[in-house]
Amino acid sequence: MKSRRWMLERNRLNIADAEPKVGSTKLAVAHGCLVVVSLFGLLLIAAQPMHAQAEGVVYNFPGYSNGQFPEAGLITDTKGNLYGTTAQGGVQGDGTVFEVLLPPSGVQEEKVRFSFSTSSDPVAGVILDTMGNLYGTTQYGGIVNRDCPLGCGVVFEITKAGKEKVLYKFKGGLDGANPAGGLVRDSLGNLYGTTANGALGCGTVFEITSGTENQLYAFTGVGDGCNPLAGLVADSSGDLFGTTANGGVGYGTVFEVTSGIEEILYIFEGGSDGAYPVAGLIMDSSGDLYGTTQQGGGANCGGNGCGTVFEVFEGGGELLLYSFTGAPDGANPYGSVVMDGNGNLYGTTFGGGSNNSGTVFEVAASGAETILHSFGGYPDGVYPAAGLVFDSDGHLYGTTTAGGVNDRGTVFYVVPK
Repeated sequence: MKSRRWMLERNRLNIADAEPKVGSTKLAVAHGCLVVVSLFGLLLIAAQPMHAQAEGVVYNFPGYSNGQFPEAGLITDTKGNLYGTTAQGGVQGDGTVFEVLLPPSGVQEEKVRFSFSTSSDPVAGVILDTMGNLYGTTQYGGIVNRDCPLGCGVVFEITKAGKEKVLYKFKGGLDGANPAGGLVRDSLGNLYGTTANGALGCGTVFEITSGTENQLYAFTGVGDGCNPLAGLVADSSGDLFGTTANGGVGYGTVFEVTSGIEEILYIFEGGSDGAYPVAGLIMDSSGDLYGTTQQGGGANCGGNGCGTVFEVFEGGGELLLYSFTGAPDGANPYGSVVMDGNGNLYGTTFGGGSNNSGTVFEVAASGAETILHSFGGYPDGVYPAAGLVFDSDGHLYGTTTAGGVNDRGTVFYVVPK
């Protein structure tokens, strides 16, 4: 079952099939840049065999009013409850913000905190403040105009009581349009994010302060990147870091924005170094950045490459940590990675694995990859499109876009060894 995000992108660009699959990976972005190329490169380190891991489903989405097809990752509060979004479902079918109560034993309970309307399509996750309010974006909905026939998207707040407050409606002009990534929030309550489109045609980095939007940077696509599809990460000085899915020399970039000035930290070349980063970044204590590219890294997956895990150093320059091959190690990571205290990285691939339905993987500090779980459809889900989150016990939680008991997606957990 394709989620609406893939369906809309396919219809907009007249693609035969926009659902990513091993050997025929496609990703369309709203700007109109089709991310499909032939790539080549060398596999750095061979995948390690899959070890037996504890995996289970925390919640099976039933569809309809309770939501379906979650494309975004999760966050957890101090009690271990999980929060996220579904791209469809809810009262009017336009997506939800949900909460799943933990721990992962006994009967699980899901609460829909809010149901969206008017083609909102929340494809990014949410963040949580100390009062229990949630903040996020929708890539559609809000103001409808010639540039945004489905709406230009909004920044929203959902109170602990389940009430929505629209903090900003994008207009599609200089302020940007179609935010597909999540938000970061500073100590003053200001919100920062990206839009995939608008401004000069390639999207923006923005700040929301007391309901006012400030454009921090507008991408041009000429050397500086184009179409940021993910959110941002901030360092202790408030500098912002992110990725663009296109631009640079055509295969995407890693960038920094400081006081409205952008610096390109790395330009992907589309070969063994990776191509088309659609996920956000994480930062370690040294200021180095880690992420994934959904293609590149090798000659597998129809010649486009199956994707990579990479590190970009604080001062620039990239180190390729792992190249996916499709089977059995996974293919096409769309989500970001998380890091444990030992420097090991964990994430998901949308495709590949033993059942061609995605994986949960670990890339050790040494570069060796271990498959923690290969998805099979029932009852564990298929096609995880987002990254993972740790709980206080070191368990990993994530979502699958489909599969599970109702074929509407799942919330799952994996216990690393």
